Amino acid sequence: MQNKIFAQDARVAMIGDSITHNGIAVAYIQEYYRTHFPSRNVKIFNLGIGGDNASNAYNRLDEILSVEPTEAVVMFGVNDMGVQNYRDNPTDDNLSAREQSRQRHLDGTVRLVKALIEKNIPVTLCSSVGRDEYTKSDKGLKTFGATKALYEMFEDNVKALSGMLKNTVDYLTPMQELGASLEEAGLPSLFCEDRTHPNVLGQNMMARILLRAQGLPVELPTLEDFKNGWQERKLPDDIKKRHAIETKWRDLHWVYPHQRDRTGNVPLEERIAFWKEELKKDLEQYFVNMYTNYVENAHMDDEYFKEYLALTDALYTK
Repeated sequence: MQNKIFAQDARVAMIGDSITHNGIAVAYIQEYYRTHFPSRNVKIFNLGIGGDNASNAYNRLDEILSVEPTEAVVMFGVNDMGVQNYRDNPTDDNLSAREQSRQRHLDGTVRLVKALIEKNIPVTLCSSVGRDEYTKSDKGLKTFGATKALYEMFEDNVKALSGMLKNTVDYLTPMQELGASLEEAGLPSLFCEDRTHPNVLGQNMMARILLRAQGLPVELPTLEDFKNGWQERKLPDDIKKRHAIETKWRDLHWVYPHQRDRTGNVPLEERIAFWKEELKKDLEQYFVNMYTNYVENAHMDDEYFKEYLALTDALYTK
């Protein structure tokens, strides 16, 4: 167990896509370490970016290193795989595109992980949580083997990085098994309506799965537990406050990968002006929310980060 848990004074970078970015699992993991290992002084930073993939994460390595991580947890897959190519009666082009996507994901993951290891940052590699293909309602995603492919991609990564990883975490298998059981019993789902992103309950389970993979005595609630009304313990106010400022900071950084291609390193005021123009276009509400947040709060980036660091330090200062 000692080799898998986060080390003394660890600064852990949680690197991923929107499942990491939007998730409260990071807060639950932080709270577990704060309450169970207070002298270990483990600090966990959410560096997920919505829409990201392994290759893009490598391109933002400087940002990841800005929190001075001593360990990293990496999870990608959903944005890498090209789910549109998983369909009934796939064409030869679909099949070819699947393989190309899987190879790009493998290459990107290996490149990112090796870059972190070269910086003396041990890496825990995670599978994706998969996609909800078991829901019986019309909202269920019928993606014709996409979830199975996500697990195979994870296996490819682990094999390619054999002997280099600190730990591996299989989110997909327990999330899919528990999700299917809950669906069969008519109990709440682990996923949001898009059947791809875990909801708060699913994020609770993700935190527990990672901690279990570290060898810690954390149980996954059973189907009977859920039938009896099981609920996760609520987070304390100081962790919720930290999560709130973390969310503000992360939401600003969601825009930055787009800036790399579209505004580059132009001055801040020009970047803000560019995204103001974007807001005049016919955009989905999600993009309107994120661009509006950026335009209104871009000047606060450094202040948000300073507050994030201060709240993180305060977790262990009594």
